[in-house]
Amino acid sequence: MFNDNFNDIFSNLEHFSPELDDWDIFLPVHSSSSSSPNNDITQPLHFISQNVMRSNAVTHSLLNIVSSHTYQADVILLQEPWFSQIGIDVISSKDILGCPAHPDWMCILPPSLDSKPNVAIYVPKIRNSWQVQARHELYPHPSILTIDIITQHNTFLVINVYNPSDDSSLGPIIHSTFPPSSKVIISGDFNLHHPLWSMDSHDLKSVVAFHFFPSFFSFFLFSLIIIG
Repeated sequence: MFNDNFNDIFSNLEHFSPELDDWDIFLPVHSSSSSSPNNDITQPLHFISQNVMRSNAVTHSLLNIVSSHTYQADVILLQEPWFSQIGIDVISSKDILGCPAHPDWMCILPPSLDSKPNVAIYVPKIRNSWQVQARHELYPHPSILTIDIITQHNTFLVINVYNPSDDSSLGPIIHSTFPPSSKVIISGDFNLHHPLWSMDSHDLKSVVAFHFFPSFFSFFLFSLIIIG
């Protein structure tokens, strides 16, 4: 978001759902209703966070919808992105792997591509008022992707997380430490269930994680997810 008023984001968060709808889009207080590209530093940034379940078609549809301004977004955080052959190297004849391309969007991926990445971030190719810096050194993990969003007056850390079945991305996030003055947005698909936000949950790992680090889950997860 950002208008140099980071705290507004937590007063206006809504839940994310498996399907893209109006709830998936964070619209900060006093946000502009204009559908024109967001190039003014005084305007808020808009985020979409979505698990696309490895679907090429869903990813293309989402990018096209946002580019048509049906939904306004400046940063798209994807979990379980489609990642496969997008071309062939004419010299080596080897497959070129990647996420879906779009003329308006640039895709950022985790640095290690030994396995399919579980997260991706799309940002506009044209950004007149803010810049992006990948922060791969913070979490060298295929399921965690971190960027800095740099404006004229502030820098915001954005962390996109997917928690796979082995829970390998949960530990680094839970044990993260940030200076008190840090401005951090953590979003993603954590694959965790708990009675606070799920009906009839008996997920032991989620309960244990919640009790080990309750402030994280109550602050970041409970505020995003409606029970059921």
